[in-house]
Amino acid sequence: MTTRVLIALVALVLAVLAEAGYPDGLEITLDAPEGRYQGDKEIAEALAGQWQKAGFKPKVQVAEWGAYFKRYLAKQFSDAYLLGVGGPMQDADELFNLVSSKGRGLYYKNEKVDMLLTRAGARWIRRSGGRSTATSPGPWSRMPPGSS
Repeated sequence: MTTRVLIALVALVLAVLAEAGYPDGLEITLDAPEGRYQGDKEIAEALAGQWQKAGFKPKVQVAEWGAYFKRYLAKQFSDAYLLGVGGPMQDADELFNLVSSKGRGLYYKNEKVDMLLTRAGARWIRRSGGRSTATSPGPWSRMPPGSS
């Protein structure tokens, strides 16, 4: 991405914020762990600096991983948060758990996406002869073969 494109994007973001009623910028809190990922605090601070250039007024709130993860599980973050997602398998059940609001979710809820994920899981199980690839029982491994 060129500098010219970035400047145009920042101008667009500032215009959209102003149109939405935030001509002086939008306050946003970025929650981040400290000590969980290499450079996690520094990454959060760098993101805040970039967001500031785009018209936001970021506040970085850092917490030790144990306290941070408890807040994550309780869905106590208000605006944005830093969290690495993924795992050793990246199988369908793990992905479902991360992105579906029926799983642990990432503070995201969309009934259509949930329905599409459930339908895709049913198709996968049907094509695999009723077997799930999950290493632990997940929502797709409990679905009856042939459901869609």
